[in-house]
This record gives sequence, structure tokens and C-alpha cells, in this order.
Amino acid sequence: MLQGHVVKIRFVLLTAIAGLFGASIASASDAVVIPEAEPVDYVRICDLYGQGFFYLPGTETCLKIGGYYRYEVASTGDDFDGYFNYARFAPTFSVKSETELGTLTGYVEAEMDWYADGGTSSRLLYSYVELNGFLVGLTKTPYARFLDSAGPTLFEGRYAYNQGGEISYTYDNNNGFTAIVAAIDNEASSDWETNAEAGARYKRDDFTLGAVAGYDGVADSWGARATVRFKVPHTQINIGLHGFYSSPDGETGDYTILDPVYERTEWSGLIGVSAELTPKVALSGTAQYFDTDAWEFSGDLELTPVRGLAVTPEVVYNTASQDWSGVLRFEHKF
Repeated sequence: MLQGHVVKIRFVLLTAIAGLFGASIASASDAVVIPEAEPVDYVRICDLYGQGFFYLPGTETCLKIGGYYRYEVASTGDDFDGYFNYARFAPTFSVKSETELGTLTGYVEAEMDWYADGGTSSRLLYSYVELNGFLVGLTKTPYARFLDSAGPTLFEGRYAYNQGGEISYTYDNNNGFTAIVAAIDNEASSDWETNAEAGARYKRDDFTLGAVAGYDGVADSWGARATVRFKVPHTQINIGLHGFYSSPDGETGDYTILDPVYERTEWSGLIGVSAELTPKVALSGTAQYFDTDAWEFSGDLELTPVRGLAVTPEVVYNTASQDWSGVLRFEHKF
């Protein structure tokens, strides 16, 4: 009888051990099973809007990340008495997609600055959305951007340069002619005393002709600028002729022109010339006259030892205070 019980106990133990062993084998077998990998959505190049754009994974929205960083040493005081230096990082983000109403564009640019005295600053320079010619947001106003910068040098001349909230519409006939109208936020007031700007431009190949005007709703003054740009045939020389006017009536406002010693002027003329001496060396110069009988001159030499990097020494002189100033800039765009 005792022997029979022993046999039964042995059978139960062997069965339990076999079960555990089988379970262990099953668990080990389950552990080495590799599930099928999920498909990878690689980043695709978006060539609809030029170089640098790529599709955001899983969408038809295109993104471009760019910007620049800069280090600059500039003179202070009269005739290079001293110097200061600063650094800047300015990232940009451009987002574009196609809609039933046309191309939807969003653009953001920020500037983060460091100064040699230990100070820092940051600001949002651009933040706007644009659709089918309509633009809403923060940007340089049409008076500053529609005809591009004036002179080709770093110090491009003295004229109204404004930034603010904007609602605008740009018409483009796709044959070289564009026109713009805009309502601009005036930071001096919140009582609907906005600025108004309008301009027209014709651009074809290396020739540009255009004009833009602006009215300051707070100062009750206005200004205008006109531009002619062209490239001398069979050369690498570009010439720009610019005229500026600011009304003598009303208070000093957003469109008032000030000469080198900050005297109010009614009109001014500027000529800018640039020439590409070699693929890595360019020479630029600007001369501006004010109706206060003052002149201001600037000249620089832009060196591009490698693609994306510019080293630019520049000097500026004005006859009003007879002062010299200068700057040495290192800038890498990406």
C-alpha cells in the first residue's frame, strides 16, 4: 500500500515538473518572437517652394528652417575713439502648404542678442500668416520692405524704417507688376489712428522701378520713396537710385527723414553701387545727400571665403559732424 502511494506521488511530481518545463520553453519561445517593424515615414524633400523645404512627416505641410548668426565689432565715439562688440542668433521658420484658396504661408523670425557689457536682449522680428495675397501679423512694413533695402552696404542709408502689426493685400499680375495696400499699427496710439501705406512696383530681370508712400495717423505727416535699380549690361555692376520725401508739416513721425545729426529734412537722394569683383569678393558703396546740405558715405568689402560665410569690413563718414565710424561683421547664413 505504501509503495502504491509513493508511485502516485512520483507521478504527480514528474507531471508538475514537465508542466513547468514546458511552460518555461513556451515562455522562452515567446520572448524571442520579433514583431514586424512599423513602416518608417522618412523625411521627404519638398521642392514646391524652393530649396531647403521638407515635408513634415505624415502631412503635406512643408517646413524650412534657416537664419543666421553674427559677430560684430563696431566703433564708438568720434573717429574710432573706442569699440564695442555684440553677437546675434536669428533663427527663421517658414511653413507652407497648398489649400483650395492658394498657398498658405506662415513665417517667424526672432533675434537674440548679446552685448559685450554683459547685457542681452531678444525680440520677435516677424510673425505673420499670408494667404492669396492677404497678410496679417508682425513684419517690416511695406515702406521698408516693398522696394527692398536702399543702399547695398550694411549701413544702407537714412529713411523711414518701421516695424509693426500689419493687415495688407498684395496684387501680383505674374508679369512683373505688383501693388500693395496696408493698414499699419501705430504704437504711439491705440485709438484707431493707424498708419496707411501703398506702393507699386515693376520688376523684370535686373531692372526694378517702384514707389511707395506712407501716412502717419498720429503725427499727421507722410513720406514717400521711389527706386530705380538696374544692372549695367555685360558687367557685374549694379546701380540703385533712390529718392525720399517727408512732409514738412505735422509732427516728427514714422516717415520723417533725419540727417546724420538728426535734423529734420524734407527730401534726400541716395545712390548705391555694388560690383562683384570675383565670386568671393564684392565691393559696395553708398552716398546720400540731405537738403540740410549734409552728405553721408559708406563703403564696404564683402569677403565670402566659403559658402554661407561673409566677412565684411565697412566705414561710414558724414559731413554734418565730420565723423568716421566703422564695423567689422562676421555672419554665417544657413
